[in-house]
Amino acid sequence: MKKNDLLCLVLRSALWGTPLEFQKMPSEAYHALVNSAEKQTVTGLFCHTLIANNIKLNKYDAVESLALLQHIEERNEQINKSLNELCTLLNRHDIKFFVVKGQTLASLYPTPMARTPGDIDFFCDADNFDKAKQVIEKAWKVTYKYNAKDVKQHMSFKYNGIDFEQHLMLCNFSSPSIQKHFDHYISEAKTIDAIVEGNAVPTLEPTVNVLYTFLHLYRHLIGLGCSLRQFCDLAILLHHFKKEIDHQKLALMLKQIQHEKAFCAIGTILVDCLGLPEDEFPFELTPFHRSYKEELLKIIFTRGNFGKYGRKHAVRSGIGYYTEAFALKINHYIRFYKLAPKENLAMLTRSIPQKIYAAIKRS
Repeated sequence: MKKNDLLCLVLRSALWGTPLEFQKMPSEAYHALVNSAEKQTVTGLFCHTLIANNIKLNKYDAVESLALLQHIEERNEQINKSLNELCTLLNRHDIKFFVVKGQTLASLYPTPMARTPGDIDFFCDADNFDKAKQVIEKAWKVTYKYNAKDVKQHMSFKYNGIDFEQHLMLCNFSSPSIQKHFDHYISEAKTIDAIVEGNAVPTLEPTVNVLYTFLHLYRHLIGLGCSLRQFCDLAILLHHFKKEIDHQKLALMLKQIQHEKAFCAIGTILVDCLGLPEDEFPFELTPFHRSYKEELLKIIFTRGNFGKYGRKHAVRSGIGYYTEAFALKINHYIRFYKLAPKENLAMLTRSIPQKIYAAIKRS
């Protein structure tokens, strides 16, 4: 079995509890897979699944697997503690907010502490954003950071070694009409509580959460790339809330922003590679959708987590990196044009020319 297929087999076991079809893993295969799992940000799921299935490893690989899993569990504990502090602080000051991605999705996994964590992303609308910032700065003595181009979307800070992003906008589209639709979905969305380590954390209701989780994944994927962790997140979200998701509402939103084909192309990876039951995916998957699967998988396994791998120039290393990233994005927007035509057209005719003009003006 090929390395990528074997990694997906292990992830299917992690997500759905199905037993693995092998009893031992040679050291060479283990190191190849653990390296791939790291690039795909699924190291914890990989190691936990080998341990849970009593897969025989040599003693050095077994020790490494246990150590990697323990590190991820400890990091989850730290992030969960900081997340609880954030909720307590903002609730105490009657600030409206909700948390997206991250630990709210990890809480849906069979083994939440095995999901490799990242940062903490939370959203405040215009009426609560500045108040939340002032409260956090005063209580935690942190300094907010932002890039001029991102200030309308989010600001970031670090607290107790944990990265936080405070969002005013969850997605920044090139198409003004798509932006208007999406912002309306978010402003009208209700929230539910995710239970993270016994604590209630407000997050988006399931249908809008599926839309946002997909959009975050897809926009990174056709930009520079993203990892299998994001696909696992979307799969587990669809599985956990299969009875609560409003298929008609989701279909309408995807149609309004012209991303229904993109959603189904992503669905082929969830179903065919990660084992999400096909009847739990909201829409029919056709040969057209599956015709994009191999191209998307190539990006996933070549580029890895947020496109950090498979490139000539190190991330944010200078003009070489930005030139390479720019060319890659244009290639992806053209190759996958039919999956989200309105946004891709706006990107190619609006956003990219604006960025080129700004770069020329700066020089």
